[in-house]
Amino acid sequence: MTASAAMVLDHLPDALRPTVQPIDTWFRYRRLGLLFEARVARGRLMVCGIDLRGDLERRHAARQMRRSRLACMGSAAFNPEVAVSPDEVARLFPTQWAG
Repeated sequence: MTASAAMVLDHLPDALRPTVQPIDTWFRYRRLGLLFEARVARGRLMVCGIDLRGDLERRHAARQMRRSRLACMGSAAFNPEVAVSPDEVARLFPTQWAG
């Protein structure tokens, strides 16, 4: 898959199952995710490591995934069960969130 970056989810609760989960190499065996949802504090969060904004005129699958994920998040069906802390989410993005 192009225009994507898998996140290492080893530090998140085992009950959290990514919606899109690539397989790591056999010698590392990390738990990876490209798309997952969770409860954070009093809110709901969807985290996506796939580019769902760029060149959507030519990337039909990405355009459709974006449409379906936005529709899901705007519906009552978007009700993640697994809770994670804001700090656990921040660990997914160490360079972006470093102070």
